[in-house]
Amino acid sequence: MGQPRTADRRGRRAPWWGPPAVVAVMALLVAGWPFLASRLSDDRVLPGGAVLRVGPGNGDHAWFTVVGDGWTMAESETMPSQEYVLTRGDTELTVAYLSLMSSDYADRLWDGLRRSARVSASDARVGPPTPVVSASGARGSIGDLTQRGERGTAAIYPAPDESFAIRMVALGPTDAASASASASDSGTRDDADLAAALSVIRSLTFTRPAS
Repeated sequence: MGQPRTADRRGRRAPWWGPPAVVAVMALLVAGWPFLASRLSDDRVLPGGAVLRVGPGNGDHAWFTVVGDGWTMAESETMPSQEYVLTRGDTELTVAYLSLMSSDYADRLWDGLRRSARVSASDARVGPPTPVVSASGARGSIGDLTQRGERGTAAIYPAPDESFAIRMVALGPTDAASASASASDSGTRDDADLAAALSVIRSLTFTRPAS
């Protein structure tokens, strides 16, 4: 079972190589790095209302809608057949496809989410699940999630035939983590971003949307 994403975006300091010839080569690499980095971190702006499909196909897929403006997709971290990574402000939303070996696994999805979250972050806390019904009628479980100074929501929707499931995790700064020169404004924005992520979570459907 996949783990909720907790991407570490911090760069690593390059080692000092020393010899002048190597330094010259490194200078060339450094000169070209901004262009390379821009390609590797090429986030694509998503228009509000865009409908995205997640899953490998052949019946094993679902759709969700980008609700509101301000969303970007991390193309270098996104593979539509397996997972999407979207951001809005400081909030990150991951939408992942989970293959289930049998329908018995559908009843243990929340326990699996709790275990995988703790493996990813030792301070992770996943609240008890409550039933959720998406706008299209898809049924699943939803609950609170906190880890590494962030808070948010996790949801899992098993497919109607329980052969796969879609896991959706939204995480953003807590009030303390988002403190800035204008803490109240920042907190309002963070709350709005998490609310937008929750709207995306509730848009999931296993029925192809009308084009």
